[in-house]
Amino acid sequence: MEGTEIYNDNGIRLISKGVYADPSEYSDDLHILLIGENTSGQTLVLYDVYDSLSVNDYMATYSFYTTTLEDGSCVMIDILLWGYALEDINISEPSEIQSVEFSLTVRDENYTELDEATIAFTIEE
Repeated sequence: MEGTEIYNDNGIRLISKGVYADPSEYSDDLHILLIGENTSGQTLVLYDVYDSLSVNDYMATYSFYTTTLEDGSCVMIDILLWGYALEDINISEPSEIQSVEFSLTVRDENYTELDEATIAFTIEE
């Protein structure tokens, strides 16, 4: 898979596909797109650690939905950056985002925590 590998542990691999503008002409939101791949041999669930995401070293308002990955599956993960909050840190275009950091919890299907990782990566043009 093309992209930048940002996490690879516990049978979960995350690949950054970049930052994209919302396709709606009425929205100024941005989207961080990731691909999640599960080769762990079991169903895993990814949770974000509440309020942990920063963009260019500034905390940002975002949405990250809990993601369940069946063994052997791949999913697209969309982290939504709210446009109104990005304005506060002078970001209006995907190209203005250089770095992202957030914390993620990986649990098995019985909700046993397997890992809590801080994931930091740079956005490559």
